[in-house]
Amino acid sequence: MDVSNQSTVTEFVLLGLSAHPKLEKTFFVLILSMYLVILLGNGVLILVTVLDSHLHTPMYFFLGNLSFLDICYTTSSVPLVLDGFSLPGRPSPSQAVLCRCFSPLPWEPRSVFSWA
Repeated sequence: MDVSNQSTVTEFVLLGLSAHPKLEKTFFVLILSMYLVILLGNGVLILVTVLDSHLHTPMYFFLGNLSFLDICYTTSSVPLVLDGFSLPGRPSPSQAVLCRCFSPLPWEPRSVFSWA
């Protein structure tokens, strides 16, 4: 008698800090403020590097490139974390979880080749 498990995972439930709802709001505000500072700081660095002709050197080219990568990495993960804090206990489809896991991958080769 060969009986195997025939169940499939169709959704995940991420609970977060559901036992401490006051901490969830604090962490939401803290992570949101850090995310906005990251976006603002990297955006200003890219903007200043593009606009100022004295900064058109290889060092600032690479800093602008890394700032762009930092924006891409944080934008692929932080909004999803904030979404989890805003509505804890809501089921996420398994395809969405896999997409979250592999969304930073398109940016990996760019970061590797920028150092070569």
